[in-house]
Amino acid sequence: MQPQPAIQRQNPIVTQVAPVRPPPERTAQRAAVVDKTFPVSAQQYVYYTIPLSTATTHLTGHYTAQGGGNDIEVLVLDQDGFTNFSNKHAAQTYYNSGGYVTTGTIDLHLAAGTYYVVFNNSRSILTNKVVTVKIEAGD
Repeated sequence: MQPQPAIQRQNPIVTQVAPVRPPPERTAQRAAVVDKTFPVSAQQYVYYTIPLSTATTHLTGHYTAQGGGNDIEVLVLDQDGFTNFSNKHAAQTYYNSGGYVTTGTIDLHLAAGTYYVVFNNSRSILTNKVVTVKIEAGD
């Protein structure tokens, strides 16, 4: 009897192909710049400084006032506008609620710089207001 030739087994070549995935969707990066409830005394205003460092930033937000006539004036100003406003002079605004309102929405695209969001209750002689606001900045 003759010897049988050895049978050589070949391992099959296994190729794994990674599944094709679409590129991840770019999600907007948003950060809260003001998210609180606070009082605004009669004949006073409260402001928050918003420094923006990117070329263009989308600033969005919503606010509501309670107390007295349930109204507040809201402005977004740059440095010059805020200086004029705080000295009781006419000021250029990037957002103006159009007078005293109960609620409103801010939706702005702003260049890099320092901005101020002002909650003005200076018209009210006796009544304090409580404002609830959430403003975000990002892409």
